[in-house]
Amino acid sequence: MNTELKRVMLTGDHTLPSDLGTLVDRVNAEAIGYAARTEDVNQLQDWIAKGDNRMAIYVAKQIVQRQQQFTEVQANGLPADLQQLVDRVHAEATEYADRADDVKQLYDWIAKADHRMAIYVAKQIVQRQQQVREVQANGLPADLQQLVDRVHAEATEYADRADDVKQLNDWIAKADHRMAIYMAKQIVQRQQQFREVQANGLPADLQQLVDRVHAEATEYADRADDVKQLNDWIAKADHRMAIYVAKQVIERQQNIRSRTSGAA
Repeated sequence: MNTELKRVMLTGDHTLPSDLGTLVDRVNAEAIGYAARTEDVNQLQDWIAKGDNRMAIYVAKQIVQRQQQFTEVQANGLPADLQQLVDRVHAEATEYADRADDVKQLYDWIAKADHRMAIYVAKQIVQRQQQVREVQANGLPADLQQLVDRVHAEATEYADRADDVKQLNDWIAKADHRMAIYMAKQIVQRQQQFREVQANGLPADLQQLVDRVHAEATEYADRADDVKQLNDWIAKADHRMAIYVAKQVIERQQNIRSRTSGAA
């Protein structure tokens, strides 16, 4: 059953802005029940109630587009480009980890009349199937294999390294070589950084920030959690994230001191 979205009044005698009002009218006038339309309409109503016209317009446009696409599919079938991809998904079917979940996601997007996302997922499946066949025939691509070799050859234990390596292997099993390369590069970098810290201590810029965190210590809500997070990133040898969190802690400490001195 379709959810009827009535024209919503903002405040007093003021109606919705004309562009949003026009979209709301189209949502109602062109109503057709695609999967999850009720959730989309509820989300639209929520944004209107919050007075966020930009997000309301965005969601309303999505609903209008999905209604149009659902109507077109009922009349003519899927668009040719999407249908060709769906056909390839099945014609070139090759099992990889979580392929069943990917195919389900593809059909969920089709049922929701979101052809853009359906095309995106279909292309991912086709690509992963191709990559599985290539790996079966020739092994991993050279760039990925070199990174995997470095992960093991330069193995250095840092916090959560086992989880990172498992994630790397999961991406390989899912035939997502882009994410596998990204993960392998992170592990190689963290191993390098952990060895450098063991030999020379933290990099100067990070050490200076850590020193300021403690030298300028000022209590604020959840500071202990922030400092723990900082130490966790250091333990994981992720210096970029450690620098980011350290800067946040320093800024928050400064803000609290400013408020205190301003109130004095």
